[in-house]
Amino acid sequence: MTATQHSADEKTTVFARLAEISLEENPSTGSRWNLILPPALSLVDDRYIPDEPVRPGSGGTRVFIVRASKSGTYEVSAILQRPWEPNPIETRKIVIVVQ
Repeated sequence: MTATQHSADEKTTVFARLAEISLEENPSTGSRWNLILPPALSLVDDRYIPDEPVRPGSGGTRVFIVRASKSGTYEVSAILQRPWEPNPIETRKIVIVVQ
């Protein structure tokens, strides 16, 4: 199986059972992306890749790999939030179609 690149706020069709969701993130601000997945999707990997050159305060990309247990259309919520704040900074809806 291979992963298909997917940026937020888009609809993508995935012919494999794995999808990659990439979101810009800057952990030095205290904020972090988290996903809310429907039951048919599971999180396989969650990693942060810093931009080059790596400097204090610079950003990067949060990469999530999700696996679908069956074909279908799924909506994923991506929430950017600081853990100590009650409200999110940003919320995005991502639609993934698995065939």
